[in-house]
Amino acid sequence: MHERAPGSATCVLRRDAVYGEFCEDGEVWVLYFLRRGADAMSCETRLNPDGPGFQLVITENARERIEDFQELPVLLAREHELLKGWRALGWREVGAPKPTVTDTWTGPM
Repeated sequence: MHERAPGSATCVLRRDAVYGEFCEDGEVWVLYFLRRGADAMSCETRLNPDGPGFQLVITENARERIEDFQELPVLLAREHELLKGWRALGWREVGAPKPTVTDTWTGPM
C-alpha cells in the first residue's frame, strides 16, 4: 500500500514489518525489522551511497555489516535467502520499533 502525504513529494510503502521510503530523486530503501526473543535485527536494502550499485545493511544487536552488490537481482536473491534462513531460525518480522520517552524521533518526514 502506498500512502502519499498531502502536499508531499514523499511516498511511503508500508507492509506489515516492512517500511520503505520512496524519495523525490527516485531513491528507494526498504527496512525489515525482526525479533527472536530479546534479540532484535534489521535488514535494509538501499542504493550504495558511495557510488553505483546497491547495499544490504544488516544490523543485529547494534552491530552492523554491509554487503555490496552491483546488480539488483543479485541483491534481491541474497535478501530472500537471508530472510528465509532467519525465519527458519525463529526470527519473526515485527513492525518498526515504537518511540519511547527518550526516543521521540518518528522517522523521516
